[in-house]
Order: sequence, then structure tokens, then C-alpha cells
Amino acid sequence: MGLLFPDGLYFPLGTDTPTLADLSDKFGRPIPRLERACVYLSRVFGVAGDRLYASAYNDPQNWDVDTATDTGAANAWSATVQSNTEASGDFRAIVSFGGEVLAFKDGFCHVLSGTKNPFRVSDLFAVGAACPRSVAEVGGKLFFADKKQVYRYNGDSVIPIGDGLSVPDFSGSVGCAGDGVYYLFVPEVGELFAYAVEAGAWSSLGRVCGESRLAFAARGEG
Repeated sequence: MGLLFPDGLYFPLGTDTPTLADLSDKFGRPIPRLERACVYLSRVFGVAGDRLYASAYNDPQNWDVDTATDTGAANAWSATVQSNTEASGDFRAIVSFGGEVLAFKDGFCHVLSGTKNPFRVSDLFAVGAACPRSVAEVGGKLFFADKKQVYRYNGDSVIPIGDGLSVPDFSGSVGCAGDGVYYLFVPEVGELFAYAVEAGAWSSLGRVCGESRLAFAARGEG
């Protein structure tokens, strides 16, 4: 449907529209400065600050939400979520998983459900993804990290799996998926770890030297 970049710049595929640094398309409609995004149900879902967004159905350039004179199931959607103190703060990550869209804060996760505007937002679990680049799906399970732990979610329960790594701080960790393995680079120790999903076990692939900010991919995924 299109490409969205973390800095908010946007370039729709298959058109001659240039990158939109002013965050408005050629019709003058505003495009939110999304920090993280995913595609699901022919919409772009994204987060920015404490707000959730969904583009109009099958139209990633249309972010016009319902008004008093224009309401419709295909319209864009936006909402803030704060059901309790633990769920406050800004969103860090958003991902489609298990037929739903999950939106993470530092210490909480919400689930968006429904197939059309307006979407429903519910509390899912009191565990967050303070390391947004750690989120990855492998073998039907979702992996992510906060600053003190790594988690595996199977659509039913959240299981901590990072204790055996003896890492004091996972801040800034980067994860990706490949061939049944979850890879996680941890800047605190400068080490790359691999978690074999079927075996449920970690192994170390050694220390990684070079840039402090590492981007990597496994078999073309990342």
C-alpha cells in the first residue's frame, strides 16, 4: 500500500507523488507523523505519542476521521487510550499478530479489534515493549523486549524468556526473525543471541563489533 518511515516522511508506491516532508498529500489532507506502523485489513495502522491511528480502508493517503456530517465504516480512525495508570504514556510499537493489531507502550499492551471504523481498543496484558525494534514474529509466536526482560507471546499468555541471558539491561535491543529463530542484538553487552523457537533455548552468536546502532537481517527478513 505504501511506505511509512519512522521520521514521518511518506512515499506512496506506484505513484509519482514525492516524499511528503510537509505531511500533507497533494489534496492537502493531513498525514499523521507516525512513529511506528503496520499494514492490516487493507489499512495502515500506526502510533504517534499516546494516539492510535488507522488510515481509511484501502487508501493509505486518506486519514480523514468521522465528522458530524461524514461517518462511515471505511473512514480513517484515531483514538487515545489510557484505561489505568499502568497503561499511561506514549506508544512504542504496533504490529499485526494473530488476526489482531497489538499496540505496545513501555509497560502495557493494547489490542485493537474489529474490521471497520470505529475499532475497539482493549487492555491485553501489563507487559510492554520499551525496546520497539525488538518486536518480531517467529513460528506463530511474537517476541519483544522491555528494558529488563525478553518475552514470548503465543496469543494466549506472555512468558518471560530472558532470565538465562544474564543481561542487566535490554535497552536499545534489536530483534529479527529467520527460519524458526528469533535473533536479538543487545547493545548493553554487545552480543547477538539466537532463540530457537521449537527447542525453546538461547544460544550466543558472539560479540558484535562496530557501530553502536546495529541493523541486521536474517535470510532477507528484518
